[in-house]
Amino acid sequence: LTPEYYESIEDTMRGEYVGIGAIVMRDQSDRYIVNDLIPGGPAERDGLHVGDIIRKVNGIDTSTFEDVGQLAAIVRGEEGTVVTLVVFRSSANEELTIKLTREHITNVSVRSRMLEGEIGYVQVSEFSENVAKNFEHAVSDLLGQGAESFIFDLRNNGGGYAHECIDMLDVLLPPVEVASLKGREDGHEYTEVWKTKNKAVVSEDMEFVVLINENSASASELFTGVLRDYGRAAIVGKKSFGKGVGTVTIQLPDKSAIQVTNFAYYLPKGDSVEGVGLEPDYVVEIPRGASGKPISSMTREEDTQLSKAIELLLP
Repeated sequence: LTPEYYESIEDTMRGEYVGIGAIVMRDQSDRYIVNDLIPGGPAERDGLHVGDIIRKVNGIDTSTFEDVGQLAAIVRGEEGTVVTLVVFRSSANEELTIKLTREHITNVSVRSRMLEGEIGYVQVSEFSENVAKNFEHAVSDLLGQGAESFIFDLRNNGGGYAHECIDMLDVLLPPVEVASLKGREDGHEYTEVWKTKNKAVVSEDMEFVVLINENSASASELFTGVLRDYGRAAIVGKKSFGKGVGTVTIQLPDKSAIQVTNFAYYLPKGDSVEGVGLEPDYVVEIPRGASGKPISSMTREEDTQLSKAIELLLP
């Protein structure tokens, strides 16, 4: 990883940076695709859509970039300055030029609210620092408001810290095995079992629904797969990304870093999601006209996946 990419990862996981408020992933065809938008950020306000393919940044063709970090290093900059993007919007089959003013971005990873029917809704955008603590606070607060079931929204959540994922499961499950690992360290193979350790804060018969889509990856798939395997959650949405391996990041003296894939994880029933993803129990498509919107900006009529989750939990 370039120094810029490593720094952008660290900033993102801390949840604060100066930029445009867009989360971008590089797909298997080396295209840079807008994965999600930070609510209220410049990208959402000024016309960038989820699913847009970024072709140029300040006149530089993105096909020349080595990684997402190189793109992030150009997109991010001083507060108040302008960055110009050329994007292709496949839903409209058109190329657009969008100018965005950089701002200080604070990404709130956990958002929650009460829905009808005493349903608690918790959206987790990434498994960043302290997300498990914030998740527990959100769940406890909703329980205090009378929540009798929960929807956990992991759509567009590309993963993050595995230990935060395990700590989130600790909020929902009694002490159980949640994953087995097979890895390599210092030239030796090893196996390890991850477990939850504490008493759950919710009752054992409380119903859950997890929302996922094609951008839900890694720790999102671990969280969802564990709840599925223990029969605690129905899954709604679209098939997930399919990342069942973990990496370690090592920073080098020149401030660059290397990421080494050093373990694969397996769900409680022994399955791996690597390359296959998780299939929802209920496959639900977002209407074409709403597919470019951030989740937080969709109306109830547009968010057919959330509507299905609510339908499953209502008496």
